[in-house]
Amino acid sequence: MSSINIKLKQILLLLAFSFVQFSLSAKDIIYVKSGSSGDGSSWSKAFGNIQQAVDSAAKKGADVWVAKGVYKSDSTAVVFLKPNVSLYGGFAGTENTLAARDTAKNPTVLDGDGKIQVINQEKKFADASAVVVDGFTIQNGNANNGGGVNITTNTTINNCIVKNNKASGHGSAIYATSATIRNCQIIGNTYSNYLYYTVRMNNCVMDSCVVKGNKTYYRAAVLAENKSKVTNCLFEGNTASYYYYSGSYFNSSEVRNCKFVNTNGTGSSVELQGTTEMRNCLFEGNTNVNQYLLRLYSDAKVEDCHIKGNTVTTALIYSNGKISRCVIKGNQVSSYYILEQYNSSASISNSLICENKCTSSYVPFNISNGSYMINCTIVNNEANHANVIALNGSTLKNTIVVGNKTKAGNSNCLSLSGTTTIKNNMLQSTFVDGNIDGSMTFAAFTDAENGDYSLSANSYCINAGEEVSDSLDLSGKARKQGGAVDMGAIESAHTKAPAFKKCGDIIYVKSGSEGDGTSWKSAFGDINQAMLSASADGKKHQIWVAAGTYYGDTTLSTVVNLAKGISLYGGFAGTETSLAARDTAKNPTILDGKNVRRVITQNYGFADSMAVVIDGFTIQNGNMISGGGVYLVSNVTINNCIFKNNKASEYGSAIYATSATIKNCQIIGNTYSNYLYYTVR
Repeated sequence: MSSINIKLKQILLLLAFSFVQFSLSAKDIIYVKSGSSGDGSSWSKAFGNIQQAVDSAAKKGADVWVAKGVYKSDSTAVVFLKPNVSLYGGFAGTENTLAARDTAKNPTVLDGDGKIQVINQEKKFADASAVVVDGFTIQNGNANNGGGVNITTNTTINNCIVKNNKASGHGSAIYATSATIRNCQIIGNTYSNYLYYTVRMNNCVMDSCVVKGNKTYYRAAVLAENKSKVTNCLFEGNTASYYYYSGSYFNSSEVRNCKFVNTNGTGSSVELQGTTEMRNCLFEGNTNVNQYLLRLYSDAKVEDCHIKGNTVTTALIYSNGKISRCVIKGNQVSSYYILEQYNSSASISNSLICENKCTSSYVPFNISNGSYMINCTIVNNEANHANVIALNGSTLKNTIVVGNKTKAGNSNCLSLSGTTTIKNNMLQSTFVDGNIDGSMTFAAFTDAENGDYSLSANSYCINAGEEVSDSLDLSGKARKQGGAVDMGAIESAHTKAPAFKKCGDIIYVKSGSEGDGTSWKSAFGDINQAMLSASADGKKHQIWVAAGTYYGDTTLSTVVNLAKGISLYGGFAGTETSLAARDTAKNPTILDGKNVRRVITQNYGFADSMAVVIDGFTIQNGNMISGGGVYLVSNVTINNCIFKNNKASEYGSAIYATSATIKNCQIIGNTYSNYLYYTVR
């Protein structure tokens, strides 16, 4: 036999085998059309009853195609699913392929009539007998659990609208175990009695669904537990009558690329329990949330999420878990905290927290009981408390805290208790060893006015952090682009920070100068720059200040914030080489609060060995609740100064001091607002 004939035979055998395989795998179709009374063998001979079609298909291993119309039942469910029988709706009643149907033009409605469940699966299906329900409107169901749909293993609900269903136990729309829900709209479902959840899932997949405008008694939207996966879903406008319970509850599950938006009340709030991981999700435009918006338990993680523009009456985030690479922006809290972390398993890292407003009397960020805040940027937030962060026995590291507005009367951003670790941070108006007393100027963001809080080349936060285990910043870039990790949420592409020249014992300041502080000819022009440079090495220094008026950084709540071991002397012409050569009368050196802020602040006491002297200044036009001119804690001496035209509303218009010394000073013409006690307290 020739080789050509042999090859021809092989090809024919292969084609024959393929045809047999196709014939064996192709499923028969049973047809259903409303009002018909046939045997289901074609559209013209369709069944009129879906359950009859399902039962017939189960005997033949067929699928069921259902034409448009409304289908009801006198049984306890509209449809009882059978293994290996998939149902497809959305047909006009003439098509011969699934692709030819149009589900929007041909609504195929399974209706429980407000009395019975719509779809029920009585037992698990084997992998080989998996079922798909596709292209239906599932409505007006009523049951204890799963008024619309009650399904279990190896069933997929796809491309369906599940609406106006009701239940009294769990899952008004869907009650599912080991099932899949895809491309569905779950809308307008409600409850009787004390319903939990619109959708209740155990070990399920839910993808590309809309869950909107549903009502329950407890927990408005979704329960997903036991390794469920919820992805690409929208949760909007779901409400619960009982305010205490959350909108959605995820337990040991995955939540990715979901949106929780535009909800008024508790229905927007989310609890993460067990080993749940939430990534790339959005919380936006939720209002009057009378619980926390987001609560994490011990092993839960939230990464790469945006939480913005929400209004909450209690805490925005209440966390015992781990938060990383998140943007928390433009939210408002009226009763408690923007963020509360409450034990050693809690941390937040590589996150931007900006432009939030906390109108409660609580500190906006409560980092307590051994929790961690690392490489965060906390900027341009507003608080009705004296401090920005309460740190109780916890760790603050590599974090920028500047530009935040606090309650008048305190310029210190931290409230400390317990044994704390505070390292390599930039803290506005707050000198702590191993940190930078900073400001918006020293942080030098790229374009803070337009919300760009990355670091410019002029930022003192570049290379100023400590090594960290988390290798990615907020934008997903590798940490340590330069010689060391940067402070803040966003690692800079700049590899070098602005450098200070090594300080001598004396640092020079002259109004209008732009030097590096190493001499009168190369003086700093600003006292705060000199303080930053002088405090960098932790040693004692003197700052000599030439005649002129100094307002400091007007974004801060004090003109000068004292640092340990850094003494200030005024009254120089700008040529002297000794303290004795100055003439304070001829060279008035003025620190001016412009009637809107305190002039000099000491936030923490200094050790005896690092005591500070303030000598030869006019301290004027300060304004604060207490200590409009100066506020001193311990080991500071004010000498040879004039205090005038300062104001306060409670205690000490000129001076509020504890364990301090005031010598050879003139305290004249100071006044009050409100009900002031004392000029000097």
